[in-house]
Amino acid sequence: EEQLAVEASEMTTAMLHKIRAGVVIVNENLQIIEANLAFINMIGEEAREINEIIPGLKGAELKQLVPFHRPFTTVLQTGEDLLGRDTTFGDVILNVSVFTIKKHNVVGGIIRDLTAPEVRKAEIIER
Repeated sequence: EEQLAVEASEMTTAMLHKIRAGVVIVNENLQIIEANLAFINMIGEEAREINEIIPGLKGAELKQLVPFHRPFTTVLQTGEDLLGRDTTFGDVILNVSVFTIKKHNVVGGIIRDLTAPEVRKAEIIER
């Protein structure tokens, strides 16, 4: 059973790092459990430097890295997902969706840069 859990964790981590959108998973204290490279690159140089020392930004405080942490707090408190919220971050517009993984304990976020050419085209078609 323990081996199966380890394998499932490894598969999940591998999938996270293949997704083009930024993905971050945080605990009830808004400490990062896992973040993929797309998220790390999206939020900037400081995050890339931290990632070199602490892969996946494990344990870093989301509040210290991004100004759009409130949706994560809201989902942790309410247990209700917040999908498709647009916010600005520097020179870009991000689409942030936050969802419950373990109610009131763990939430995940998918962040897409709406100014990226491949996202812009898909978003225009969808909207």
